[in-house]
Amino acid sequence: MILSDVIESGRQPEGITMPNSRSKTQQIVAWLEAEIAAGRLKPGDQIPSARELREQFVVSGTPVRDAINNLKARGLLEGESGVGVFVTARPPAAPTG
Repeated sequence: MILSDVIESGRQPEGITMPNSRSKTQQIVAWLEAEIAAGRLKPGDQIPSARELREQFVVSGTPVRDAINNLKARGLLEGESGVGVFVTARPPAAPTG
């Protein structure tokens, strides 16, 4: 199922449990991470628009912006001004320990 189908149906994204104890920002981050990890969002893919994410998660713009900034800071997303936000071509390697 693609995100636009989920958004149109008004259903919660499949495979992600959104416990109320998590902040809205954490819920969005977890969902985007899961989509990337599962390969539903691949390197170079544009993520859903801020409007789509606001509608899907029933939030204001702030949690969406914070989630995107969190993932950008971690190197999972990159933005192109006036174009959109995309999954990075090469997500950073996990730190070794």
